[in-house]
Amino acid sequence: MEVHHHPNVEKKSFKEYLLEGLMIFIAVTMGFFAESLREHINDRSKETEYMTAFVKDLARDTSEINRTLRVDIDILRHINTLQDVMLKVPSDQPSIIQAYKLVFYTMDEETVNFSDAGYSQLKNSGDMRLIHFPEVADSILDYESGVKNCRDQAGYYAQQTVKLFSESKHIFQPDFGIAWWKTAITYTDTSVEQRRTPPGFYDSLSVSHPFSFMTTDPKVFQEYCSEVFIDNRVITSYVEQIQRQKRKALSLMKFLEGKYDIPVPGKPE
Repeated sequence: MEVHHHPNVEKKSFKEYLLEGLMIFIAVTMGFFAESLREHINDRSKETEYMTAFVKDLARDTSEINRTLRVDIDILRHINTLQDVMLKVPSDQPSIIQAYKLVFYTMDEETVNFSDAGYSQLKNSGDMRLIHFPEVADSILDYESGVKNCRDQAGYYAQQTVKLFSESKHIFQPDFGIAWWKTAITYTDTSVEQRRTPPGFYDSLSVSHPFSFMTTDPKVFQEYCSEVFIDNRVITSYVEQIQRQKRKALSLMKFLEGKYDIPVPGKPE
């Protein structure tokens, strides 16, 4: 009967087992650190992309605010003059014509169209966690809070514009408004396209159809001037808010440029 002998298997020493275990541990640990490093690099790259997009939004906001300020400050100047004219209840043709010229500025409404594509993407994707500078996250949230305040005030601006227009119908003849709209032309002023009448419109119209008011009741004029004053305060408040928001935008652009070495597009005023 043939006897089979088992091959001799060399037993490993405790040190060899320990070494193999250590090598496996080192391999797993290195893999873990490599994956963590890769995720960290990807997160920092993505964070920089978000900040670059946000800086572009800030630059656009600054340009929009500059444009809006030029128009709204011009509107305020004319509204102030309108209030002075109407308080005296104008009775002669030159003063009445001046009132008709000025009243159309109360129908203008210019507000900032803020760019929030970058912030919306950052917020909706849940990637706010990627911002590893707490002060950056706080500054962005503060800026967006300011945007909300500006939009809220823009809503009051729109409401007051409608209300003032409604009040003007008690004083100004509608046929002059219709004539205005028929002859108004679009031209660029203060870097914004606006509708204005061509030169000589009021003088030529006054020859065939003298300008007049629907009433000369001082009480009606006083009530209208009160609404003009409210309109003035609403627009003034809006102008002050967007001026503050502009300062925030410029400061935040400079801050992010330093934190992430992001080139600021253009040279905002």
